[in-house]
Formats: sequence, structure tokens, C-alpha cells
Amino acid sequence: MAEEIDVVIQPVGRAPAVLEPALAKYKPQVIVIITSKDEFANIVIENIEKAWIKHTRRMPDIIVKILTEPWTADTVDRYMVVFDEAVEEINNQYKHKDINWHVGTAGGTNLMGIGSALSAFTHRFPVYYSTEK
Repeated sequence: MAEEIDVVIQPVGRAPAVLEPALAKYKPQVIVIITSKDEFANIVIENIEKAWIKHTRRMPDIIVKILTEPWTADTVDRYMVVFDEAVEEINNQYKHKDINWHVGTAGGTNLMGIGSALSAFTHRFPVYYSTEK
């Protein structure tokens, strides 16, 4: 039986705290942050390194995907493309492991949340809106 890993895919905007409850619950080895600005990703990474590391036991692998202008007519389509890219990267890198996927739908713009839900649906991944710490 292959080793299991947990992966959290999360849209993130100005409020990075949306990710902490998922880290506490799933204790992922891999985190995908889909955001519109590098600075938002950097804040999340800093929070993981300094405060949220208690939830993950060790620094997880982090993949950052930047989705510029997440409020336009094609946002959902572009979100789904970067989501698919992240899934492919993870499947290639961890091909000998059983992957437990966890997809957040809160965070970022409403369109990013819709894109996250639709992407999860197309891959048949479970979604969460929020979780308790």
C-alpha cells in the first residue's frame, strides 16, 4: 500500500486566515495557494512558518499559482486552468503516493470560490467551505 499524503488547494485573498482551520484539520504535506498577488502568498507562507507550523508538524511543500485580475468575465476559466496545472504537478511529483485532496472554496474573490468548486467537481475532489480548528 502506498504512503498517503494530504493536499489542500485554497484560494486566498487579503484574508489569509481562511487557510489555518484547514491546516489544523487536514495537516497537509502539500498546500496549493491560488491568489491574485505574490504579497498575499507571502503573507500565507509567513503565517505557516511562524504560527501555523504547529498544525502541519513540518513545513509543507507549497505551490503558488497567481491568478491576475480575479474579477473579470474569464476568471473562472482561468482559475480552472491554474487548478488543473497544480493537480498535474502534484500527480507527477507524488505519483507513488495515495493523495487525499481537500479543496477550499472560501477565500479570494467569489469567482475564485466558484472556480475552486467547479474544479473540485470536475476532478471529483471533496470541497470544504470552512472547517473548525
